[in-house]
Amino acid sequence: MAGVAVTLSGHPIDTLKVRMQAGHVRTLAESISYTFKADGVKGFYFGISSPLYTVPLVNAVVFGAYAHANYMLGGENSFYQGILAGSYAGLVNTVVVCPVELIKCKMQVQSSALGQAKYSSCWDCMVKILKEEGVKGLYRGNVATVYREIPGYAAQFASYEWAKLLIKKLMDTEETPTWGLFLAGMFGGFNCWLWSYPQDVIKTKLQIASGKQSSWDGGFYKVGKDIWKNEGLKGLFRGYSAVFLRSTVPNGVGFLAYEYSMVFLSSMFGNNIASMEL
Repeated sequence: MAGVAVTLSGHPIDTLKVRMQAGHVRTLAESISYTFKADGVKGFYFGISSPLYTVPLVNAVVFGAYAHANYMLGGENSFYQGILAGSYAGLVNTVVVCPVELIKCKMQVQSSALGQAKYSSCWDCMVKILKEEGVKGLYRGNVATVYREIPGYAAQFASYEWAKLLIKKLMDTEETPTWGLFLAGMFGGFNCWLWSYPQDVIKTKLQIASGKQSSWDGGFYKVGKDIWKNEGLKGLFRGYSAVFLRSTVPNGVGFLAYEYSMVFLSSMFGNNIASMEL
């Protein structure tokens, strides 16, 4: 449920981000105009079937791995445990999310106006990649994904837990209110992308590229060095204006969906499903 909520509310912004990262446009306004003129409203949802079909699995892996690691560490839901458990969740998630991100990115940078529609659907994209490059083709940019996921989820869960504790302390309550969960989710999402965005820019460039991957890191160091040399720090944050929107509201919605889904499941199958505050 959290994955569906995040995908539906955040995919249009994610499309703008990927097109900015790819270098098709430079500003958020240009990206919106370019996308709408080229493909209409549907252009904002290019590639959505891949994350919509798979993001529920991705979120199940992330939240499941996080909950398991947090339990093994003592289950305190603290800032420091959030860092350790979040890092573990990010590492585990890499196996699932790398192929999903690759297909999504390749679909998002297509444009009907420019005659670049090589793939008719996410399924068609996956089949063609498998035929051309094999299974390893689906894991192009895997090292970059690892470098993104570990610090990203460490920052997300640690800041989410910290924000919930702060809100409860400020409100002098034992339960985090609904608006508090939403704000904590926004804060977690913001930190997730703040600490992983340069890696995401490099990952996008690697995944939309074609040709043989020659180095052990899939070209991560080379691409990062080239971006820094040609564009400096701003090049590593290209498209951040879009991801700032993508990282806040959708993640607030996603964490709300997660928390209330767990409450519902607990009421249906027993309180041993999860230990909830609500």
